[in-house]
Amino acid sequence: MAGNRDEILKDLRSYVIEVHFDKVNGEHRVMRCTLNQGLFSKKVREELNNSEGSRGMIPGVLPVYDLDKKAFRSFRLNSIISVKAA
Repeated sequence: MAGNRDEILKDLRSYVIEVHFDKVNGEHRVMRCTLNQGLFSKKVREELNNSEGSRGMIPGVLPVYDLDKKAFRSFRLNSIISVKAA
């Protein structure tokens, strides 16, 4: 699966991926996530469209939709341990 930001974004826009990373507090986290809007509920798509542009891009941080928590979350690119297809 992907390695750099552009590859990860490409995969996220098409698939569900599993990201293993360390949180800021040092805790290990596994997140099943996507940016494929076809996998979002109608409500999430509407919320995303209404907030388009309101989320500032933070260098080195990637916002994604966490399928298990059913909410947007983010992770730091430099904290990734592994990325694979979910």
